[in-house]
This record gives sequence, C-alpha cells and structure tokens, in this order.
Amino acid sequence: MPETQQRLKTPSAIRPRFLQMLVLLLALLNDDDLQELKEFLEVTYGIAASREHIELLILKVLPLSSINSKIFLNGLVAAFEGPLIKPSPHLSDQSMVWNTFIARLLQKGYLLPGSVEDLGCPNQ
Repeated sequence: MPETQQRLKTPSAIRPRFLQMLVLLLALLNDDDLQELKEFLEVTYGIAASREHIELLILKVLPLSSINSKIFLNGLVAAFEGPLIKPSPHLSDQSMVWNTFIARLLQKGYLLPGSVEDLGCPNQ
C-alpha cells in the first residue's frame, strides 16, 4: 500500500480508540477537575462536561457488542439515574426498563437517534 493511502487510513483507525481513551479518562476525574476542563472540552470536542453526560458518552463509545444486553441496560440506567436505582434483573422486564429509560432521556431534553418507534417504545 502506498504511503499516502496508509496515512489516510491511520486517522480513521485511531480516532475511535482515542475517543474511548479520552472519555474513560474523563470519567476518572473528580467533579472539580471536570469542571475546570469544562470550557476546553465543550469548545474543542463538543463534549458536555458534566458527570451524567460523560457517563452516557462512555456507553456510546464502548463497543456494545462486547457486553450482553442486561449488563448494557443496567449500565445505562445506573449512569443516567445513579447507582441507587436498580432496574429489574429479569430478562422479561428489559423492554419495560428500556422504554422507561428512553422516556426519561426525552424528558431531560436529550436528542435521540431516530423516532420513539425506532427506539423500541411506540407507546411513549
């Protein structure tokens, strides 16, 4: 492969890993340090520098195929609602937990990728 083509492919291969590393490191910061980086993160990367936004961003950049749906859904709810909220552990309740989670995101004003029907909760 010519050197020019190799250079063009490298950034697209590095970008997701860089974003994963950046977001995971941001999650390790305490709230005061995160607040000090607020302007930089918002201007440079377009990342909202609040704990709940960072934790939801982690779930966007991690490869979702590496975990099962129950762990993923429980992680989403814990990141958004806090560790005191424990969703139902039963697989049969996952649809209800997902619908409630999507409704709560919409109530908080989050923009979601698709319509409510696309996201699996046509009753909301």
